[in-house]
Amino acid sequence: MIPDEKVKDREFGNLLAIPENYPKKVVSIDEIGGGSYQGIEHVSLEEFLLSVWPSARVEVVVDHYQMGTGGTTYRRLLVDENG
Repeated sequence: MIPDEKVKDREFGNLLAIPENYPKKVVSIDEIGGGSYQGIEHVSLEEFLLSVWPSARVEVVVDHYQMGTGGTTYRRLLVDENG
């Protein structure tokens, strides 16, 4: 869940004005996704995309050559276009 109250108000505030009979989600690139705030679900982008494309798979990639920083780990989502 989003720990900063200003960010939480920015991300969830407008959705609170939508009538309750519509499902609402905040999708973020943070891996911290999960939980809900006043009925609004908070999900990570990875979780959301995997729910849309069940045939997708997540791959963790380590880039050891990125500008001398000693390496960067990132995740990428691979989607089978036929699935």
